[in-house]
Amino acid sequence: MDKKLHELINNKRVAIVGPAEYVCKELEDSHGNLIDSYDLVIRLSDMFYVPTDLEKFYGSKYDIISSSFWTRVNEDYEDKDTAWKKLRYCNEEDYKNLNEKTILLECFARNEFSIIYNKFSKTIDQQKLVHGNISSQLFQHVFNLLRNIHPIDKTPTTGFSTIGIVLSMAPKELYVTGVTAYQETPYKTHFDGYSRFNDDDKRFWPKNGYNGKTYNDNNGKENPNVHHNFQGEAQIMKKLIESNIIKVDKYMSTLFKHI
Repeated sequence: MDKKLHELINNKRVAIVGPAEYVCKELEDSHGNLIDSYDLVIRLSDMFYVPTDLEKFYGSKYDIISSSFWTRVNEDYEDKDTAWKKLRYCNEEDYKNLNEKTILLECFARNEFSIIYNKFSKTIDQQKLVHGNISSQLFQHVFNLLRNIHPIDKTPTTGFSTIGIVLSMAPKELYVTGVTAYQETPYKTHFDGYSRFNDDDKRFWPKNGYNGKTYNDNNGKENPNVHHNFQGEAQIMKKLIESNIIKVDKYMSTLFKHI
């Protein structure tokens, strides 16, 4: 996938769109038009679907869905089948509704998508969806790029791995929206409809400190059991914004200014 990504991203205007709820609560209803004006639009993780009435905030255009495609939730949830019930990328019906030839990018150097493909290959092939993962060389390059900005010692999240991938491909411009490194408190992590169960459903909260909005405790400290360095990634975002390496919306600009 590395070569294909370079062809798509190099010297292009790229938008990365995350699912944070603030986008449809704080931003103008013309924001979706801004997103759709970019040459290439990448949606994150489980963002197979945006309700029609929210497209004016999140855009209607997408070329790539970048995800971990992680189905093995292990001990995070009491119900070991949570992924197959909750996540859109684990539901065959959601693949039927994707635009033909959408690129399904596994933004890590592994092949978790094969588990999904083995279950839904007929639908995925009928939709002519393109799927693949990045090489171990690119992943290491991205990991080093991120931790040289601010030290992190855990695997980057889907959002930050995707940001690193895009930056490594030398885009003409990178705009990021809907990504909060789980630091927000007034709004939910995802807009309603992002998952097949919403963030208010406590049955699906994992055991590692997530409360529907953040992984930080009441004193602002990060739960030590989390899989990613969320607060470290927040520092990466802050530095990328301050250095004008990426553009962000007004809410993210204010959020990360005070991290």
